[in-house]
Amino acid sequence: MSTRIEIPYDRTHTDADLQAITSRSAATLNVMQQLGVDYQTLPGYKMVDYQAEADALEADMAAINSLMEQIRLKLITADAKARPLEAKNKGSLKALSGLLTGNAQQSLLAQITGPTAQGGGSGGGATTPPPA
Repeated sequence: MSTRIEIPYDRTHTDADLQAITSRSAATLNVMQQLGVDYQTLPGYKMVDYQAEADALEADMAAINSLMEQIRLKLITADAKARPLEAKNKGSLKALSGLLTGNAQQSLLAQITGPTAQGGGSGGGATTPPPA
């Protein structure tokens, strides 16, 4: 299942835009290199400054991709940790349901099966009754 993570920021350029911009700057710098010094020192478009800006954007794009990979790996780790904990939650609820007697003890189960029951998330889902 694919996961979408939203970041509260309205981007000016898409990933495809950034790729196109860096490709165009690489092509432009290549042409400037071929044309020689007279064209590498155009006012406002000096090749050395142009290259620095292109390199900085490429570095930012690489850093973003690295962070996305780190997030992917953390999601995998979280899923792997959640599976046994979910099973433990369900097993302990079943065991407690069978062991607890009396209304006072049984009412304690509501703390487990209350509005934040497994699968209910933080939105306050339906309560999960104790297993039979």
